[in-house]
Amino acid sequence: MEEKSSYQQKVEAQLEEWKADLEQLKAKAKDVTVDLQAEYNEKIKELEPKIAEGKAKLAELVDTADDAWDDVKEGAESIWKQMKETFSNVKEKFDKDDEPKAPEAPKTEE
Repeated sequence: MEEKSSYQQKVEAQLEEWKADLEQLKAKAKDVTVDLQAEYNEKIKELEPKIAEGKAKLAELVDTADDAWDDVKEGAESIWKQMKETFSNVKEKFDKDDEPKAPEAPKTEE
């Protein structure tokens, strides 16, 4: 079934992209202040099980018979949506922390 094969390739590519993103985030976490490191490492710990969950769901999709794969695909879609949101939120947090901080305005005496 072409649709199943195409979907499987799409999911595999997304997982590989997320794994690469995770490695970048781990590298970035090493280059921040100690305060941010703890926060970053906590966020990274949220992502690692998501990738494992994605791999498990992909294996389930691969092993599903063609006539039943539409049902499994629906469950996978929900998981992918959650994973995408989680990765997006974490990457946004890391990117926000990378933005240069505007210098504080000098205080004037009144």
